[in-house]
Amino acid sequence: MGFTTKLRLNKEKAEQLSGNTLNLSGTTKIQNSGILRYESEHRTITDNQHMADKQYVDDNILNITGDTGILVFQDNITVSIDDGKTFGRYVNNDTIPASGKTPNEVIKMALNEPMNPDVTLNHNLVGSTLDYGEENKEVEVTFNYDIKSQNADVDEFTLEWRRGTSGLWTLISTNPQLPSPYMLSVDDTENGFNTTVIQLKLTVKDTIGMETIRTHNVYPPGFSAGSMNITVHDEDDQVNFLRKKGNIVSKISGSNDANNQQYNTVTEYVIERSVDGGNYTIIETTTDLNTNNVTVDQKFDENTINTANNVRYRITFTYIDSNTSSVESSLIKFRSMSYYGSNSSAKLEGTDVLTLENGEFLTSREREINITVNEGEYGYIAYPYSFGELTVIRVPGAENQIEAWESELPSPYTTQVTNSYGGVEEYIVYRTSGTQAYTDEDLELE
Repeated sequence: MGFTTKLRLNKEKAEQLSGNTLNLSGTTKIQNSGILRYESEHRTITDNQHMADKQYVDDNILNITGDTGILVFQDNITVSIDDGKTFGRYVNNDTIPASGKTPNEVIKMALNEPMNPDVTLNHNLVGSTLDYGEENKEVEVTFNYDIKSQNADVDEFTLEWRRGTSGLWTLISTNPQLPSPYMLSVDDTENGFNTTVIQLKLTVKDTIGMETIRTHNVYPPGFSAGSMNITVHDEDDQVNFLRKKGNIVSKISGSNDANNQQYNTVTEYVIERSVDGGNYTIIETTTDLNTNNVTVDQKFDENTINTANNVRYRITFTYIDSNTSSVESSLIKFRSMSYYGSNSSAKLEGTDVLTLENGEFLTSREREINITVNEGEYGYIAYPYSFGELTVIRVPGAENQIEAWESELPSPYTTQVTNSYGGVEEYIVYRTSGTQAYTDEDLELE
């Protein structure tokens, strides 16, 4: 047989034992063809192996195929390398399925890892028709995929949809060339107000079995109330949320603008009143409407009781789908004023209390005032009896002067006052013992 070596042949490289048998060692290149028996410290090839082409025979190669002359691995390989290092996609302790594969195939397998396809699935809100109440909804579905495994192609493409997040899927297409975007039609003729989620699913699988599944939820918008408004004027056409007790007459008006929402149709509205935090009672109901923009004409209400401390109004709109929405007014408070000033009368009673020149809405008896008591007149302080009696009347920094307000009337005394609106309040009144008691004087009341 013919052979060559890198170095001159000698007994260290090859030794002919008898006849045509050679003992080979080191790196020996077998040229052309012939019969080779290969022995090493790792294993022995006992059968004659035919070499069809030039091959390098090395102890690291585990086997030589028969007539083809292609070198392959006989067993799988367990990776043994430092942590942090890799052999392609294999790390320490991984098993490489090398048995029966050539070195070239093993290297390619290590460096070319199969990968799942990249898949995106979404919808274009601008291109979709999903309005609340729309019976013929449309979803503009957008999607894309990219096969990542080397030398692979798309094998399966399945685009599906369903209503809700469970149950059977409805097939849209299995065509991998389906253009994106795709317009999905959803029939809601039985209930245009259906807001159940529309779920999409795209499955892409490549020719080597790698698969990616994507789902995407489309949420049809639900009910949305229009822009509502309520306005409450008093008897004098003032928007006044702090009124004198008894000023109960109110004029209620409002509106509801659907904000161009086609299906936000109002069928009726109700105007209601709540007194002193109680339940709402209906003032007026308007029905048989069919409009997206409602104007609530001014409603005159004078039925709140004179003794009420507060009132609130509400307009409730009912829509074509039976939904409702409400708008409330601010709380309107009814209060009696507190007064002080100078008067020549020896005793103010009833509506005379209202003639005192200084009046304001307060919530307690405690306050600071500046008072001048004219010549021949008495000083007066009057406020709602519910605030309780004063314990201190004094100039700031001085001693309590309340005794100077406790006259022989006696002072203080109470009197019932009815204001111009018919509001009735029990007042407590203090009067100075003498006339012309103060000139531009600050007083603290407690």
